[in-house]
Amino acid sequence: MPADLIKGLSFLLPFVKRKGNPVEEWVHLINGKLLVITNSLIVDYEISAETLPDLKFDAKVIRALLAFGSAPSYLINDREDFCLEWDDGQRFFISSKGVLKPIWFGDYKPTNNDRSAAIDTYWGFDTGVALDDKTRSKLCRSLSPAKLHLDVYVSPRYVVSRMKSLPHVDGWTSEHVDDFENNSVRPMRFDRKAFVQMIKVAKEIDFTCSPVCFRHGNGRGLLIERTLGSDAPDLEWVE
Repeated sequence: MPADLIKGLSFLLPFVKRKGNPVEEWVHLINGKLLVITNSLIVDYEISAETLPDLKFDAKVIRALLAFGSAPSYLINDREDFCLEWDDGQRFFISSKGVLKPIWFGDYKPTNNDRSAAIDTYWGFDTGVALDDKTRSKLCRSLSPAKLHLDVYVSPRYVVSRMKSLPHVDGWTSEHVDDFENNSVRPMRFDRKAFVQMIKVAKEIDFTCSPVCFRHGNGRGLLIERTLGSDAPDLEWVE
């Protein structure tokens, strides 16, 4: 077993959704990479696991594995059941009755290479810009309040968020603008929570492609763009 399996599961656990589409509630192990795949965000974490079978782990299993305090050394796999074993003799059995295999991409029964190719198709990192810690901290703090609108808007120099502060008024009642120098070439709209999750880990981001591509310390990710819509703020005045 790769020593960085637990580190990767710990890194990806915050990206796993607590409820919703079942696909979004797992960390998938596909072709030696750990993956979280949601409708708004895709994040992978590279580990040395090319010889391992494809598996997936839900949040409860990940938390149980983290409680051991160290990475397992061996994997015993038997169809729908598998056992993780440590050097000191501890064992962790998992029986999932048909839900261990990762999600399908494309064809009904693709090969591992087909799965990887389907994700690689959208990777087009070209001219990414670095994200410094000061900008990261400012954006995370500014975009975290629960009362903010579900989406944020990005222009080449700013991030715009909205808030509904009056209960008797339909829609938003205020706009907040944060400085954010980036390489976007047009107004863009994203799920706010997914955007903040990306900002927390991203080292470099490329807004010239859609989905937006980013790199973190141990892998890469895709931030899914939403349709701008007719209710977008007028981003021209903040340029």
